Amino acid sequence: EVVGLLGENGAGKSTLLRVLSGDHQPDSGRVIIGPDPVALTHPKVAHDRGIYVVYQEPELYPALTVAENLLAGKLPAARHVVTKSRTTSLAEEFIREYGFEGTLDASALISDCSPAQRQCVEILKAAVGGAKLLCLDEPTSSLSEDESQRLWALMERLRANGTAVIYVSHRMPEVMALCN
Repeated sequence: EVVGLLGENGAGKSTLLRVLSGDHQPDSGRVIIGPDPVALTHPKVAHDRGIYVVYQEPELYPALTVAENLLAGKLPAARHVVTKSRTTSLAEEFIREYGFEGTLDASALISDCSPAQRQCVEILKAAVGGAKLLCLDEPTSSLSEDESQRLWALMERLRANGTAVIYVSHRMPEVMALCN
């Protein structure tokens, strides 16, 4: 399902997302996945559990391409050799599969991308990574209406495939339309 997370500035929304991402440890309380409490001590631990957080400000490598950022840590290799053409080709497949054609160019440098395109790369990276829980912090703040529509379609697709989404937004019409 898609769950809205709302609150005033300073209410702890971003702090909760940082705990879920493994960037911060909780002062109290615990995170429970299934029947077991878990310690999300590092973002890799969260990713291994299928938890991805996409922040308002994308955390990407500006000197690398969209494809390289999208597949960072998972670059396709044949006989331990990574080729730019295979990386770009695989990224283009993901861009098409998840509905971002026309928005993202796999061979473009991140430094040449608009803020909206960078946000789309972060969201696509989480989807491609196999997110079971996708946390989106004000995801449409830098997106056009068309890009927002693509994001919402992707959220619906992920939800239908069993991915839970925590949607943080101050835009009430979005929250009311998107959240279960």
